[in-house]
Amino acid sequence: MEELSKAELYQRVVDPADPNRCQANMAFSQCNIRAVPGTKYCMLHGGAKAIASKKRKSHNMYRLGKWQERVREMGESKNVKSLRDEIGILRMLLEERFATINNSTELLIQSHTLSELILKIERVVLSCHKVEKSMGDLIDRSEIIRFADLLNSAVQEVLVDHPQLAGDISEKFQAIIQGDEDDEENSD
Repeated sequence: MEELSKAELYQRVVDPADPNRCQANMAFSQCNIRAVPGTKYCMLHGGAKAIASKKRKSHNMYRLGKWQERVREMGESKNVKSLRDEIGILRMLLEERFATINNSTELLIQSHTLSELILKIERVVLSCHKVEKSMGDLIDRSEIIRFADLLNSAVQEVLVDHPQLAGDISEKFQAIIQGDEDDEENSD
């Protein structure tokens, strides 16, 4: 829609039968100001709302186009099924929220928001775990132990002439696996 000057927007009609005349009825007659192009009313009787509505609709269409473009970009991403970025964002939000707290009163005031963020993080972590498990991206404990055994066998084979070094590496593998078990026991 072309922009009209203020004088053009409030221009009176000369001919009472002008088809561009505002359709609003006043106390004793019909409004005699020219209607805003594309509407039935002048700026005083609803034409301004029509202009604002058209601008808003145009802006919404622009935003919709940008969203569709962004959705298409994200859909083509190789990480589309990963929620790890979202987990990181939520954890950063939680950290930032905690950073704004200076005393116990503020902690109490922020407790609901903090609880909500923590619950959201938990839900996204669980969803991420389910997605990764369904895609086969997770390695279970038995696979890790089997892989460590394969590595240990390979080291023993290569270092057959250095049994002490092979034994040290084997102990290190066991310590690493044992450390994982200790971490799991402490988290329960």
